Amino acid sequence: MNTYIALLRGINLGGNNIIKMEDLRKVIVNLDYSNVKTYIQSGNVVLQTKRKNIEELQSEIHSTIANNFGLSIPIIVIEARELREIIDSNPFLEDKNNDPKYFHFTFLNEESTNVNTFSLNGYRGATEEFKINGKNIYLYLYLYLYLYLPEGYGNTQLNNNFFERALNRIATTRSLKTVSKLLAMVDELGVE
Repeated sequence: MNTYIALLRGINLGGNNIIKMEDLRKVIVNLDYSNVKTYIQSGNVVLQTKRKNIEELQSEIHSTIANNFGLSIPIIVIEARELREIIDSNPFLEDKNNDPKYFHFTFLNEESTNVNTFSLNGYRGATEEFKINGKNIYLYLYLYLYLYLPEGYGNTQLNNNFFERALNRIATTRSLKTVSKLLAMVDELGVE
């Protein structure tokens, strides 16, 4: 059995694209996936299947949501093993002064190559950093002496819309807390 995490882009935000997680879980279970679990209202699903083609999984989940809820929601599916590697490879973990509660991960639907990060830097705040690694973008939004971001990700220009325009990719972002919980849900299934 293969374990995957499906990340839905832009649901249950500001009263738009509303999908109750229990309803989402039920329609995904009907696709004949096993051990389907959802986490918080932002569209995070852990599931298992014998199938291995991620593009097919993304397409199937997308079509099911469109057919059942009338919404065209971008879906990014990640292997459990890959999520563990993404968390462990976070370049901001090297600096022990960084506070992990401000770590965020932006996931892309396709690898982004030959990116001019210098041109992207003009959009980040003075205390914000990002690093692009293939299909993942590591964000560090943090408290600084003269800047407080109590809303964290909500106040940055380095958001999904920005990266989607700049990189011409679909993007969805999760906090370290969320991706860690998803990985814990995977571990509960006894997956290596």
